[in-house]
Amino acid sequence: MPALIPVVFLLSIGWVARFQFAACTEGPSCSINVNRDLPSQNQPIMLKKMGKDYTLLIPSVKRRQGIIELNKGEELVLACPGKNNYLKEVKKEAVQTNCVSDTKLSANGSNAVFDTKSAGCAQPVQAVVKNSTERCAQVGKIYQIGFEAQGWHPMVTVCHDPSSANTLFTKHTLIGAAIQGAERESHRPRFSDGQLDELYYGFNPDYYYKKKTQGNLFKNVVGNVKKSEYYEENGDKFLSRGHLAPDGDFVFGSWQFATYFYINAAPQWQVVNGKNWLTVEKLVRKLGIKMADDLIVVTGTYGIMELEDERKAARKLYLNYQKNVLPVPQCFWKAVYHPKSKQGISIITSNNPYLPKNSKLPFCKDICFDKGWANANITAEFRIAEKGLTICCTYAELRKAVPHAPFLDVQETLRGPHF
Repeated sequence: MPALIPVVFLLSIGWVARFQFAACTEGPSCSINVNRDLPSQNQPIMLKKMGKDYTLLIPSVKRRQGIIELNKGEELVLACPGKNNYLKEVKKEAVQTNCVSDTKLSANGSNAVFDTKSAGCAQPVQAVVKNSTERCAQVGKIYQIGFEAQGWHPMVTVCHDPSSANTLFTKHTLIGAAIQGAERESHRPRFSDGQLDELYYGFNPDYYYKKKTQGNLFKNVVGNVKKSEYYEENGDKFLSRGHLAPDGDFVFGSWQFATYFYINAAPQWQVVNGKNWLTVEKLVRKLGIKMADDLIVVTGTYGIMELEDERKAARKLYLNYQKNVLPVPQCFWKAVYHPKSKQGISIITSNNPYLPKNSKLPFCKDICFDKGWANANITAEFRIAEKGLTICCTYAELRKAVPHAPFLDVQETLRGPHF
């Protein structure tokens, strides 16, 4: 009989080891799919506690899907920032919840258990624009777009000149490790002026982006005969709200909606916006996914576009032509910076679809193809002026031409997703 004891003991040790291994390898209790398990509208902001502070939750990516994983009992704060806004399940602006299982959460301090699909806010969450005393680019002022929820969570930093209603650049972080699993939000909100008295003082930018207003703009600036050459009310030759920090660079729908402020936009020809500029934005996201790392993205404007009027005179183009404010940029540019490697690149797109054939941009010798930011097909598209002539430069070359571009500690050229 005593000889059996070691066998039983060893069997018990093996059972315990298997139990411990199973416990260690058991997956999280809650697994929430960003595109399937959240409310279809009015989603809350999700926050995690880091020490004494709260930070915006970032999902992981599995099989190209954004997944929020929580252990049983793990805390997740749901918040609905905005005036008179609250989480409908508990009638509070912010509530600490804990993982129960699957997509079930329990509200702290109550017996309420609910599914994440029903955890919607009474209204869409509201981002806000904050001003500051910090100056930029000599004539500009720093603003931040973000959320007030258990602290301040900035999404986009903006350098804007309120006197000319001109945004010089924006800066944001593209989270490469999460962007592939971003929420696919089909709804798009209206643009907001930010509700600060100093922004767009004395006029409504929304009015000047309307196509009917633009018809009057071209008639008054270049004349009736030239108007039809430049402007199509029913085509894609009109000036759109060109995002600087694009909504597609952000993970959650609520974050994407935070980009819809006029200070994060500039007048951009729709034919450029929907063609080569869109390709540039997609290339940046593609690189972020490939690197699975954070990229700092700075997007800016350069110059004021000129059009020839009926007398063959060059006329500067302002969307608000009565006050000569809200200028139409000559070019849009985007700097992409990987802070860990200190590598960066700048990409410049002409905002003039009427450039003569075989025109060249004067900033630098194009390195898009050489550095993997374009393959043969993209290079051919980038050379079509009507779609927005596009080139790549080192960041040092961009800063020589665009003095208001902010300092980035770029020491090497960043290769693109096609390298």
